[in-house]
Amino acid sequence: MTHDKLLVLGGTGFIGRCVIDHLVARGCSVRVATRRRARARELLVLPTVEVVEADVHDAQALRRLVAGRDAVINLVVVLTGSSWSLIGGAPG
Repeated sequence: MTHDKLLVLGGTGFIGRCVIDHLVARGCSVRVATRRRARARELLVLPTVEVVEADVHDAQALRRLVAGRDAVINLVVVLTGSSWSLIGGAPG
Protein backbone atom coordinates (compact mmCIF):
# COMPACT_ATOMS: atom_id res chain seq x y z
CA MET A 1 0.00 0.00 0.00
CA THR A 2 1.35 3.42 -0.89
CA HIS A 3 0.69 6.56 1.05
CA ASP A 4 1.27 9.45 -1.29
CA LYS A 5 -1.55 11.81 -0.23
CA LEU A 6 -0.80 12.90 3.32
CA LEU A 7 -2.07 15.35 5.91
CA VAL A 8 0.53 16.78 8.28
CA LEU A 9 -0.60 18.39 11.53
CA GLY A 10 2.08 20.51 13.17
CA GLY A 11 3.94 20.92 9.90
CA THR A 12 5.15 24.47 10.51
CA GLY A 13 7.45 23.48 13.37
CA PHE A 14 11.09 22.43 13.00
CA ILE A 15 10.40 18.68 12.85
CA GLY A 16 7.34 19.20 10.65
CA ARG A 17 9.32 21.12 8.05
CA CYS A 18 11.96 18.38 7.94
CA VAL A 19 9.30 15.69 7.53
CA ILE A 20 7.55 17.69 4.78
CA ASP A 21 10.84 18.21 2.91
CA HIS A 22 11.35 14.45 2.95
CA LEU A 23 7.79 13.74 1.78
CA VAL A 24 8.02 16.27 -1.06
CA ALA A 25 11.34 14.73 -2.17
CA ARG A 26 9.48 11.38 -2.42
CA GLY A 27 6.82 13.00 -4.60
CA CYS A 28 4.04 12.95 -2.02
CA SER A 29 1.09 15.32 -2.11
CA VAL A 30 1.12 16.99 1.32
CA ARG A 31 -1.67 18.99 2.93
CA VAL A 32 -0.46 21.01 5.91
CA ALA A 33 -2.90 22.38 8.48
CA THR A 34 -1.82 25.48 10.38
CA ARG A 35 -3.41 28.06 12.65
CA ARG A 36 -1.38 30.84 11.03
CA ARG A 37 -0.70 30.65 7.31
CA ALA A 38 2.08 33.24 7.65
CA ARG A 39 4.14 30.69 9.63
CA ALA A 40 4.12 28.39 6.58
CA ARG A 41 5.77 30.78 4.09
CA GLU A 42 8.62 28.37 3.31
CA LEU A 43 6.13 25.58 2.62
CA LEU A 44 4.02 27.62 0.18
CA VAL A 45 6.68 27.42 -2.52
CA LEU A 46 6.96 23.63 -2.46
CA PRO A 47 5.27 22.15 -5.55
CA THR A 48 3.24 19.36 -3.92
CA VAL A 49 2.28 21.16 -0.71
CA GLU A 50 -1.13 22.63 0.06
CA VAL A 51 -1.26 24.85 3.16
CA VAL A 52 -4.67 25.15 4.82
CA GLU A 53 -5.45 27.51 7.68
CA ALA A 54 -7.57 25.53 10.13
CA ASP A 55 -8.15 24.68 13.79
CA VAL A 56 -7.20 21.01 14.17
CA HIS A 57 -9.08 20.91 17.48
CA ASP A 58 -12.38 21.47 15.61
CA ALA A 59 -13.81 18.04 14.71
CA GLN A 60 -15.64 19.30 11.61
CA ALA A 61 -12.54 21.11 10.29
CA LEU A 62 -10.44 18.01 10.95
CA ARG A 63 -12.86 15.81 8.97
CA ARG A 64 -12.51 18.17 5.98
CA LEU A 65 -8.72 18.14 6.27
CA VAL A 66 -8.55 14.33 6.39
CA ALA A 67 -10.89 13.85 3.40
CA GLY A 68 -9.07 12.30 0.48
CA ARG A 69 -5.83 11.67 2.40
CA ASP A 70 -4.17 8.24 2.68
CA ALA A 71 -2.61 8.94 6.08
CA VAL A 72 -2.19 11.58 8.78
CA ILE A 73 1.06 12.54 10.49
CA ASN A 74 0.44 14.30 13.81
CA LEU A 75 3.32 16.45 15.03
CA VAL A 76 1.27 18.85 17.16
CA VAL A 77 2.88 19.75 20.50
CA VAL A 78 0.95 21.52 23.24
CA LEU A 79 2.93 24.34 24.85
CA THR A 80 1.92 25.50 28.32
CA GLY A 81 3.67 28.26 30.21
CA SER A 82 7.41 27.70 30.40
CA SER A 83 7.13 23.93 30.02
CA TRP A 84 5.85 21.79 27.19
CA SER A 85 4.15 18.46 27.09
CA LEU A 86 3.87 15.55 24.73
CA ILE A 87 1.81 12.43 24.98
CA GLY A 88 3.13 10.85 28.16
CA GLY A 89 3.93 14.06 30.00
CA ALA A 90 6.36 16.93 30.15
CA PRO A 91 10.10 16.30 30.24
CA GLY A 92 11.91 16.36 33.61
